[in-house]
Amino acid sequence: MSIFTFWSASLVGFVSLGNDVTAQLSANTRQRLFMLRNVTSVAGYLGLAALAVWALTVSRLAGMALFTLVAFANYFISGAGGEQLIPLAKLRTRITRRVAFRVIAIISGTVALVSLLVTIRSESDQQNANFSFAMGTFLAAGAASLKVHSRSRKLCTQINGQTRSLILALDSLSYGAVDELTSRIDSTRREWHKLKQMLENRIETGLPLHSSALLPAPNRLRLEGLVNMALADTPQGTLFALQARSELGDLADACGPRIDTTL
Repeated sequence: MSIFTFWSASLVGFVSLGNDVTAQLSANTRQRLFMLRNVTSVAGYLGLAALAVWALTVSRLAGMALFTLVAFANYFISGAGGEQLIPLAKLRTRITRRVAFRVIAIISGTVALVSLLVTIRSESDQQNANFSFAMGTFLAAGAASLKVHSRSRKLCTQINGQTRSLILALDSLSYGAVDELTSRIDSTRREWHKLKQMLENRIETGLPLHSSALLPAPNRLRLEGLVNMALADTPQGTLFALQARSELGDLADACGPRIDTTL
């Protein structure tokens, strides 16, 4: 039970740090606390899942209760807590973690449901029906898990392509006739608006209260500021355009490994 106690304590810290409790701290201290929050939440969630597997081998009821808790606890990791600015180099890990945790939650909920059915309908003449229900439920869980995985790959594919288009649009601001500059700026702004909408999409599902945006809000605001300054600064300077291009390149690279053009 020490793992469960550790997880509960870290969950309380997770929710607390998502509020304005740490607003008065320095940026570095706040960043370290949020990093600690993320590490303890991940370790606690995986520990809780492992504890549920062990408990199921000892007691069906205990395992069922813990698997149910694992399924519901995914909300606190995906839909709760404030988000902080992250290095874009860690975006790939963020996407992989969110997808993996959602799959764990789906499987945990399925195991809990099947365990409940087997406990309620334990008569020997109902075992064939229980088996059929369990197989159908696990197949549905597999389909749901595959859908989460496919959604993340489709989103990464779209974002990678749109990011490359925006980079080309930014590059076009530094050459060409001056009288065409206004039209190129408008075109670049349209490309950014398309990317902005994509970045606001959720990784696991379309439900905003039970899923995570692909890119945290502070990162989206920073990127929007860089693009807007690049547009306002053209053609007098290229500093903001270079910064925006660099971050867009990191964003495209983070989504690159999950590209699937067959979706």
